[in-house]
Amino acid sequence: VIIYSIYGQKKDKVVLVRQYRYTLGDYIYEFPAGLVEEGEGYREAGIRELKEETGLNLIRIDDKLYDSYSAIGFSNETNQVVIGKAEGTFSKSTSTMEEITASWYTKEEVKELLKNCRFAARTQAFCYMWAKGGC
Repeated sequence: VIIYSIYGQKKDKVVLVRQYRYTLGDYIYEFPAGLVEEGEGYREAGIRELKEETGLNLIRIDDKLYDSYSAIGFSNETNQVVIGKAEGTFSKSTSTMEEITASWYTKEEVKELLKNCRFAARTQAFCYMWAKGGC
């Protein structure tokens, strides 16, 4: 699995996807993400997943974090997090299995979402730190 947070050109925005999750029966905010396919590295998977879910182009990877775990008490699934820059125009997700809407969010918009919207835990933690000026 690959997860990535993408800033706007001035690092003043982050792209989030609002995705319907059947296990919750509700929408949740999270970063664009997906599985690394056979023969892919994190870079290729990041480029592909961002394009598929948002229509944006990953133009630069600034950093890659060491592998982390999604739910260590239940699974050994690992995440590879890349942080970079994106550009382009949003388009509808190419997946027929996912309900995804992607948008840029400012720090002020993220602060408002954090007050009463559901997030994936890792996305919520990053967004809180970023919106407060810690990232």
